Amino acid sequence: MLQTEQHYTTDDEDYFSSRSRRHSSVIINDVEIPSPPMEEITSEEEPSVWKPIIHALKKNLIPGFVVSFIAFLIVLAYYNISSFHSSVDTFAYYKKKWGYFASALSTSFFAGFLPWVFMTFKAQFATRSTLPFPRTPSNYEFKVGIFLVLYFAFTGIQAELLYRLQAWLFTDSVEVKVVLIKMFVDQFVWTAFWAAPRNAIMFLWKDLHFDFTLTWRVVVGDFRNFLKFKIF
Repeated sequence: MLQTEQHYTTDDEDYFSSRSRRHSSVIINDVEIPSPPMEEITSEEEPSVWKPIIHALKKNLIPGFVVSFIAFLIVLAYYNISSFHSSVDTFAYYKKKWGYFASALSTSFFAGFLPWVFMTFKAQFATRSTLPFPRTPSNYEFKVGIFLVLYFAFTGIQAELLYRLQAWLFTDSVEVKVVLIKMFVDQFVWTAFWAAPRNAIMFLWKDLHFDFTLTWRVVVGDFRNFLKFKIF
């Protein structure tokens, strides 16, 4: 049996919950499966494609700035600090030597494993107010860890393939024109039409407890709703 309901949560009680956010949940065979938090939308409001975009920009503004600033510092240090330059060149040597394996390993570790450790420990210690000791990660959380490691290993291989393809198409030159062309292809072709949709669907599948049928229903339903949104 499949049914949906709306409910409110105020505690950081599980892997999904977010304070003072409304959730949609799906109940399959009397088991409640929460979906990612959504902003509440009243029935009087007209759907707009810009609302989730603006919300995402606000949520990621500070983290995006921090990451960009760190990247800027790395580039600055690479061209101005000889010891740092040598260290980075050493990493570059092994990355080139190991190829796709290096990309898969580094991406799965930094984008998959480390975030999973952080989220898992955060969820464990959030129960200290009700339990005398941190709870043991659930089977689902272990599945999430495996998913993140494998998925980002696959993502790292794809990124390596993209960079090699762009080097073949546009050369390895660091001229401004070549760099801008590569940035355009990365952000407005690769990311817009492949990476972002793929990430959205795969993480939705993860949030719905790896249920293929339910994920397909949600994707189709969201696409139909998207067609009703007003861009302007």
